[in-house]
Amino acid sequence: MNASLLSTKIRVPSPPRALVPRPALMARLEEGLAAPLVLVSAPAGFGKTSLAAEFLASLKAAGSPVRAAWLSLDAEDDDPVRFWAAVAAALDKAARGGAADSGGAIGSGGAAVKAEGRGPGGAEAGASPFAALAADLASLQPPPVAETTAAILEAAASSGERYLLVLDDFHLLSSSVLLGSFARFVERLPEGLRLVVLSRADPRLPLPRLRARGAVAELRADDLRFGPEEAERFLAQALGGRLTGAQAQAIDEKAEGWAAGLQMAALSLSRRADPEAFIRSFSGSDRFVLEFLVEEVLAAQAPWLRDFLFASSVLDRFCAPLLDAVLPSAAPGLLAEAGSAEEALRRLDAANLFLVPLDDEGLWFRYHHLFADVLR
Repeated sequence: MNASLLSTKIRVPSPPRALVPRPALMARLEEGLAAPLVLVSAPAGFGKTSLAAEFLASLKAAGSPVRAAWLSLDAEDDDPVRFWAAVAAALDKAARGGAADSGGAIGSGGAAVKAEGRGPGGAEAGASPFAALAADLASLQPPPVAETTAAILEAAASSGERYLLVLDDFHLLSSSVLLGSFARFVERLPEGLRLVVLSRADPRLPLPRLRARGAVAELRADDLRFGPEEAERFLAQALGGRLTGAQAQAIDEKAEGWAAGLQMAALSLSRRADPEAFIRSFSGSDRFVLEFLVEEVLAAQAPWLRDFLFASSVLDRFCAPLLDAVLPSAAPGLLAEAGSAEEALRRLDAANLFLVPLDDEGLWFRYHHLFADVLR
């Protein structure tokens, strides 16, 4: 992997200026780290990356001894060798003090260990416990995946340090070999290594088993959603107090606490002279909302799933039996991929496609208001 590219991938993003402090949510994340894995799974635009970046910044500001590592994933990382090489490089940077660098970066420069001054195993004298492994994985003949993950676990356990690794955009990984090795890795994590996974969809991991073992803590859209008071403070800060409390509440009722929706409403409203007229017209047809949901959400879905979303959006609320009765006549063959509306809804829920449950039994659903507007 190109060294300068990897340096960018393992750089902690600078947290945005927090318009609304969210201490309760930060506390939830910290409490979750009692488990080996914290899964933050929510649709696009719910502030997952910002939350994690702000959390790491708070650890640094408090002088925490935790060594923070970050890995921003992309589609090319859906390869076991490439993925674990990047993990080793990120932990190596953190072990060598990268978390203390200015600007929140985990180190600077490329991921490769310097060629000169190597000791046994290819590591530098005085290098981190991950250095030799990072060098081996960057070679033309990297070790097998099982050997690699065992070596990472051993290095973390023997270092005597505490590490926190954030894996962003985990939904881009689908390799069964990679995800299988990751699940085994999570189940063997030493006390000194914790993982935070940020994902737009539930990863294909054995989550029921991990939950039963107390090995995973979860934050979801309902946890990240802005409450009414938080939304009002957010809009007040973003717009300089232009809105009344009732006007802010009216916008939040349409955005439903969705951070990106509030942000785009503020951006559009900053260009309008009449807040009341904007609020009446604000919907998924707003240019910024429409572009975001089409490009960031719909474009990433399989054609059959997009068709299912479009067809089902004509209903204000729906359940699987209703969809099984309505969709085949409206769009023959639409459910061929999933087999049934119940399975299609299960996939939508796992993919975090703005599906809102309307009862505790998980029978009736609707779409997020702005998402439904876009679909229609």
